[in-house]
Amino acid sequence: MAKRWGFFGRGAGMGRQTGGDHLLAHLERVAGAVPEEIHGELAFSEDIAVLVYRFDTPVPHLLYVTYGLSRTRSSVPVAGIQDELTLRVPDEPSPPAWPVRRLRGLARYQRASGYPIEPGHYMDLRVPVCEGASLSGFIFVQDPLVPMLSAPTGRVRFIDAVPVTADELDAALRWDPLKFAGLLGDALPLGVGAHNRASLLIDASFTHPLTSLTEADGSSIAAVSSGYFAVDATGRIDLTTHAAAHLLRAMKWRLGYDRPFAVVGDAAWARFVPAANPGTEYGEDAVSGPHLTVSVNTALRHEILAVLDSEPGTYRLTSAPVTIHVIDPAR
Repeated sequence: MAKRWGFFGRGAGMGRQTGGDHLLAHLERVAGAVPEEIHGELAFSEDIAVLVYRFDTPVPHLLYVTYGLSRTRSSVPVAGIQDELTLRVPDEPSPPAWPVRRLRGLARYQRASGYPIEPGHYMDLRVPVCEGASLSGFIFVQDPLVPMLSAPTGRVRFIDAVPVTADELDAALRWDPLKFAGLLGDALPLGVGAHNRASLLIDASFTHPLTSLTEADGSSIAAVSSGYFAVDATGRIDLTTHAAAHLLRAMKWRLGYDRPFAVVGDAAWARFVPAANPGTEYGEDAVSGPHLTVSVNTALRHEILAVLDSEPGTYRLTSAPVTIHVIDPAR
């Protein structure tokens, strides 16, 4: 497919160069070649295309890059920083299709939500990235090989989606996703691993420093969003199974380190703050909607860890007037 380069890229030689022209030239300089494969239309579509490049160093791998999150069709300068997403897999003669699907899904999510994917963000897919895979989530980092593009049409940075297993993502959230990705990169250069690779948590040379660093630092995750979330003045908190799992993790790795944690829904929020005495404070206003502040002392924290579960159900606490109702939106 690379033979179409002259048709859609620099070789067209007509008019002012677009952001897409600069993007393609930038990636060619980095990769030292034109794309190995092109998935999608580059010249005439508003949809997300994906380019595939082959690298020999520092380890053989295939680099997948989105085309279309940034202003690829415009020649007008854009203020601020635009993004494209990348993803790497081990080199093989026929590039697999699953990274194309996953990158398009991530890009469309970013477009639809209006929230950029930033280094340090993460995503739990809750399903394997492809059939037979052990990988089921991503940690996002600044791309280690593709530098920021500074072109007349604007600046574009490249955010790399590092695939991880479910237990690796859980371990990263107990600590710090960016730091975890750095530690993972020491074991798997560039984070490149087979889709069915074993979890690094079975390797003592990886888990020993990870455990030590996690216990020293605690968690950097200060908040989680919940697709369904509600609070009321009685101290009732309704949240999803996903948010409940985050709250349990925060009780040990945030509140246990005297750091607050928040659960945020579309129309309500709750904040859990370390305190000498347990209690709740309810409020409601036109800007932030209903909200609940839960003061958490050691006794309440231990009770939440002992009583609360991420399974659907109603969990009543005695150390403070709090009832947590966990629901599974899929049921």
